[in-house]
Amino acid sequence: MAIEYGGHWFRLDLSNPFLDKGRLDPGTELLLREVPEMAASPQFMPSSSGADREHGRGRILVDYSGGHGVAGVLLGAHFQRVLSVTDNYLTAQAVATLARRNGMPHCEPVLLPLLPEVRGDHWDSLSRSATAVTANLRFIKGKERFPILLAQAAGFLTPEGALLVVGHKTHSIKPFEKMAGDHFARVSKIRRKSGHTLLCCEKPLGPPRIVPTRPTGDSDARPIEVTTQDPHDGTTLRFRAAPGVFAAERLDEGTTLLLEEMEVGDASTICDLGCGAGPLGIAAAHRAPRARVTMVDINQTAVYSAGINCRLNEITNAVCGVADGLAGFPADSFDTILCNPPFHLEHLADTETAQRLIAESYRALRSHGSLQLVANRFLPYEQQFLKVFGNYRIKTQGPRFKVLIGVKE
Repeated sequence: MAIEYGGHWFRLDLSNPFLDKGRLDPGTELLLREVPEMAASPQFMPSSSGADREHGRGRILVDYSGGHGVAGVLLGAHFQRVLSVTDNYLTAQAVATLARRNGMPHCEPVLLPLLPEVRGDHWDSLSRSATAVTANLRFIKGKERFPILLAQAAGFLTPEGALLVVGHKTHSIKPFEKMAGDHFARVSKIRRKSGHTLLCCEKPLGPPRIVPTRPTGDSDARPIEVTTQDPHDGTTLRFRAAPGVFAAERLDEGTTLLLEEMEVGDASTICDLGCGAGPLGIAAAHRAPRARVTMVDINQTAVYSAGINCRLNEITNAVCGVADGLAGFPADSFDTILCNPPFHLEHLADTETAQRLIAESYRALRSHGSLQLVANRFLPYEQQFLKVFGNYRIKTQGPRFKVLIGVKE
């Protein structure tokens, strides 16, 4: 699909489920209409030449708008450099593809965990250097992540820069507006359209600020610590997960069932596929201290949390990394793969992801290795196991969840 914006034609792939039926969502449209005018104003371009100011060049945009980076790439026509910040590996890949397809080399993805205390090359080099930060609350999952976004944005911005946030009433724009006052001296409504409000947050208040303890309501962004006993030997395991990570406040029922039923045995290489905060991989590493455990997830914030939890539980035989499944791993890599796959994409039931992971697991397993997968009882993954592995067994089945095991013969 091609659209015209700012005198340029852009080729967009709008088939992803985060956009509205092949068209830009109203929040993104509002950002695209208002941000260029603000970026070209003397307020945000005080040190640029007249020509630069007219074209909005010479400054940096940090975009949290999601939607596979459409807003950031289109706004790239008005900025010298655009960084599309995301903690999702697939979104980062989509941003790179979109920028390359449209000849926008100055637009680049930044894979960054959504945490207030994060540091790294991008953060350190860009601290207090962004002209503007944009965000669409549709893609910031959960009000508990708002203070983190505010803290990071305040850290990226120059003193005269602004955070421009769009949200619908169903995306909690009112709570965000209230929280923004803890990080910015001036918060104002710029525009409303189709139920969406565009906020402008100016004059960041010093270093990033974050509430230090839980629980204090929606404004808190600190991780909760969850403890559980390993059913294998009763050892207490501790887990912390950043807001927005799956099952951040308690172990979910499926993970708990697989913790009870998983078979590690004498495996020397184990993978926790879609590790989240890492409970399965950490338990496996604890039970098999001589094994090498690899923990992967598509989400950088989840992987960051898993690494913290490895240190918290004194696990030294595990590594954590960002990956979209196992396609990038060599064949015959693992003896055992543990997986609690997602079965929702946004608000829709999704079985394609799990089916793909089952197929990738077969390739990545060594001969006689096993995939051990927990799933909702109503999901018909047995068919995929038969198609890929030629076998399966139900290790256990409860009222809501079941554990399936397939062996590579």
